[in-house]
Amino acid sequence: MVDGNDLLAVHRAVRRAAERARRGEGPTLLEFQTFRMRGHEEASGTDYVPREQVEDWAKKDPVRRYEAFLVEKGLFAEGDFATIRAAYKARIDALADEALEAPEPRSTVEEKLADVFAPSLLVPKPAPPRRRRGSCATSTRSATACARPCAQTTGSCCSGRTSPSTAGSSR
Repeated sequence: MVDGNDLLAVHRAVRRAAERARRGEGPTLLEFQTFRMRGHEEASGTDYVPREQVEDWAKKDPVRRYEAFLVEKGLFAEGDFATIRAAYKARIDALADEALEAPEPRSTVEEKLADVFAPSLLVPKPAPPRRRRGSCATSTRSATACARPCAQTTGSCCSGRTSPSTAGSSR
């Protein structure tokens, strides 16, 4: 069981599991103990959760805990996080405004379906038809007498003569 609200504990557990898998030792089941501070979706709310439980888990906020760790290690000052949040909020707001002002995307049903469905990798493509050897006018003995395939679609044979299958055609 891993404290899912401890960013460093989560990182360590996932790193160990990934290393184990890379060594070929198989998968690892990771269980993280955490708490959803909101409902399943925005409309459901959290009225069904005891207030004390929400308050207790709020003290374990993973972002606030990691910020405290960074301050404790001397990597950031307490006020740095407000500055960082303000910069990201401004950037996100600018990007949202840009997206709202952009023209509506255009596409077709065919384009969308092409993005969803791909050719099967499990069903092999049929092999191209094999050309028959020895079927041209130069082959007088057996079906394998002529060593080169005839160009059956053009009517010319490997020796430049007309292939029997297309002789007399208007091509």
